[in-house]
Amino acid sequence: MFSIRSNKVFFIVIALWLGFAASIRQLAVPDEGRYGDITRWMVASGDWLTPRINGIPFFHKPPLLHWLGGGLMEVFGPHIWVMRLVPVFAGMVMLLSVFWFVSRHAEAKISQSLARTSVLVLATSFLFYGSSQYVNHDLLVAAWISLTVFAFADYTLKNEKKSLYVGYLAAALALLSKGLIGVLIPGMILLPWLIFSGNWRRIPALLHPFGLILFLAIVSPWLYFAQQKYPNFLHYFFIEQQFDRFGGTEFNNKQPVLFYVGCLVISFLPWLLLIGTQYSWKTAKTLLNQSVFWLLVWWAVSVTVFFSIPPSKLAGYILPVTPPLAIYLAMVLHNIFNTSNTAGFYREKLKNWSGLVLVAFIGITLLVIPYMPKTASQLIGNELIELFGLALVLIISVGVIGWKLYQNKLTAIQVTLLSSLLMCSSITLLVKWLDHKTSDDQMAFVSDLKPDMPLVFFHRYYYDIPFMLNRKQPTYWVEDWATVEGDNGAAQIKDGLRFEPQQSYLLWNDSDLDTRIKKGGQMMILVPKQQKIESLGDLKPIREERNFDVFITGKADIKP
Repeated sequence: MFSIRSNKVFFIVIALWLGFAASIRQLAVPDEGRYGDITRWMVASGDWLTPRINGIPFFHKPPLLHWLGGGLMEVFGPHIWVMRLVPVFAGMVMLLSVFWFVSRHAEAKISQSLARTSVLVLATSFLFYGSSQYVNHDLLVAAWISLTVFAFADYTLKNEKKSLYVGYLAAALALLSKGLIGVLIPGMILLPWLIFSGNWRRIPALLHPFGLILFLAIVSPWLYFAQQKYPNFLHYFFIEQQFDRFGGTEFNNKQPVLFYVGCLVISFLPWLLLIGTQYSWKTAKTLLNQSVFWLLVWWAVSVTVFFSIPPSKLAGYILPVTPPLAIYLAMVLHNIFNTSNTAGFYREKLKNWSGLVLVAFIGITLLVIPYMPKTASQLIGNELIELFGLALVLIISVGVIGWKLYQNKLTAIQVTLLSSLLMCSSITLLVKWLDHKTSDDQMAFVSDLKPDMPLVFFHRYYYDIPFMLNRKQPTYWVEDWATVEGDNGAAQIKDGLRFEPQQSYLLWNDSDLDTRIKKGGQMMILVPKQQKIESLGDLKPIREERNFDVFITGKADIKP
């Protein structure tokens, strides 16, 4: 691997890379806009107990993401890069926990090398990389789950109390990140492993009273005060949003059973292609404590099966599986590249060029895509030039790296690492240039929006706009609320009225909007393309943006 003498420098470089990548992209909607604005609203309102979207309670997820992001916003202000520091932080927690655990339980002579390789494989996996710059709860809970498992396993094998307390701390933070799954998943991993590895006698020691007190001291205050304020909170949060969602069939994002297997293969694809068929679990497992090896196997299998059961699946859910897989791949790589005759080996084996082939494929695809009729019509501004520029950089990089590989000045594992870095960085740039759902480049209407002018979203909520406006007053949302149900943004907002029905004044039906238009009050209304408000008559939009038209109605001296 690359020679870096200091582990501190090693991790600082990774953190800077992840942080820079997270700072150059606009908010993705709906998720990043939603969670970013919940955090912004928490800071603006001063209410750190109740997560709110547009002033309406939002108890679908616990508040740790918003507490961390809100604390940063208090210092640096409500900027996108500030909010993205939270997933970068979560990513570093996961990477550091992998390094710590592997360095403690691998063979002494290879522990540091194997730990670093595990970190690099994980950091350059597509799923981890994308999640580390995406504002939601998935990587945060996955990081705490990973640290929980590592810490309890370390305590089981080495009997150091500090690991036990770290495990309870991480478990508490996992619950405050995404609910019961934060403790159920570690329990599902650890309990069978303890029993079948012969460590079952350690179970009473793991249930340490001071550890349990620490756990309860962290999670109880928010649960208690939320229940005191909203008597139906605990049932809604634990039963409806945890158990019912896992077993329910009415939720969106239905995917086939093997969906997560496909996600994991694609995520680690460059490393898997490098390994090819040269793997052997019998030799790989000799690099770790045998009990630890089987912990990793059970961890990967059980969590993948668990998340594959519900029909509703999102790629980020499977993030807790990535640490054990990265460690396993690192073990395989160590065996391959410490037993092979490397003289001329890299030139002769096509698979060692596989990472560069993937990069070249992306570069060529970027050159071809703009000439496809449907794609070409969707490109706007300088996107064509940007695509060609990125394609050129990728193809030149392939040539330079490939020549170094041919000359044996780079090893295949270094080439794969560089290829993964190029592909990860390309993902960030492509999303930045080709995300047409964002409102980032459609904010010219701000100059027409007076501070006291009501802002109305018609039949679509633009989650990123309130965040970018740093708008202190709530926005009005027009929908047919009587028919709203299921698993969608409108239903999530409507759910909040169960806790504070007085906030229903923010949710208008079409008839409410028509009444206010006829009354003559001044409003700004954002209307999605291809939709029309009949009561506006022949009123022309003041601006026509890509995703919506902007109307201003009435007079300023009349209240809507």
